[in-house]
Amino acid sequence: MITTSTDKRTRHSIQVCNGLLRGEVSAKETYETAIERFSEEPEVGELWSIRHEHARSVDALREYILSMGGVPNGSSGPWQSFAAAVEKADGLLGDSAVVQSLLRGEEHCQTEYLNALDDIAVLPECKRLIRAELLRRANNHLLVLQALARSV
Repeated sequence: MITTSTDKRTRHSIQVCNGLLRGEVSAKETYETAIERFSEEPEVGELWSIRHEHARSVDALREYILSMGGVPNGSSGPWQSFAAAVEKADGLLGDSAVVQSLLRGEEHCQTEYLNALDDIAVLPECKRLIRAELLRRANNHLLVLQALARSV
């Protein structure tokens, strides 16, 4: 069987999207932990909103991976250190350590999307999804968390 350049790019794009998916699953889980720990805080609504958007990103990536003929890998990804900081946090959500940890996680997410956009082997359709939905959400999350950090 001869492997074409398109097949290689598709496989590579599936790999990249699965990496992004792992990050989104991990982010969603981290926000679920934060929501559980800080359910009584007034800022928890912001966390619910961000968690919901991470869930939408998970769904979009899974759907796209399937459309390319891939198998979505739904295991957790690189947010473990951010999640650990949230789990260990004492006090209020306004605790700057918690917000800073969530900010670092979102910055990591944003960097992963930017790296995928810079990857010449990633398919244009995948880049469209990243630009139109995924990166836009990550940028919005950063703005919300930066505002939250300023308010504490």
